[in-house]
Amino acid sequence: MTVNKMVSGVQPSIEINHSREYFFYEDPWGYKSGMTYLNYRLYTYSYLKTSLRDILPRRGGVADISFANTPFESEQIGSVFTAKGIIYLPGISRHHTLRTNISYQKQNPARYVFNNIISLPRGYTDSLLIRMSSLTFDYVFPIAYPDLGNDMAYLKRIRAAFFFDYATGQNIEMKNVIFRSAGLELMTDVHLFHIFFPFNIGIRLIYLPDRNKVITEPVFSMDLNKFL
Repeated sequence: MTVNKMVSGVQPSIEINHSREYFFYEDPWGYKSGMTYLNYRLYTYSYLKTSLRDILPRRGGVADISFANTPFESEQIGSVFTAKGIIYLPGISRHHTLRTNISYQKQNPARYVFNNIISLPRGYTDSLLIRMSSLTFDYVFPIAYPDLGNDMAYLKRIRAAFFFDYATGQNIEMKNVIFRSAGLELMTDVHLFHIFFPFNIGIRLIYLPDRNKVITEPVFSMDLNKFL
């Protein structure tokens, strides 16, 4: 729904997924295939309409709350609750945006646990958390609009972002943990083969202060919903 310059909406949903993974059961004794997952979600948003050169909205917010469980096999996995809030604020120049993301995840585990629903700070991939609170900042801005292309590819934009990620929580060993990272992303927005949604292709430079380590990684994705 669009009112004046604001785009707003509310999207409740229930999603059902079925997995053919094998899990061990004590009664009856042995392994059995099949697990049904239910995900209940309430997604709301309200943000300022973007111009053609905006990367993200310059004002607005998103609230995303979800609860997932396995109601027919609760002794195996249990449940997980997540809540996420995103705030968009204008930067120091036109088409610049500061995005702040505050997230929370709490699992009620059984024999197994869910994978992390909320992303770990960039640069970390090796921790499964029962409880996590995270805070991320992304300062996103355009560098150039080449508007170059042919029948194979169209280079729409070159952009960059400075970021800082912080998360704290409790891992599966019930130990308190802290993760921090900061860095820079250099990205291009490219349309390939006349596909409407742009591909994001670039590189991410990450510094992990707690490990005194620098990581460089490629980034490749399709931008289906850039406001999340």
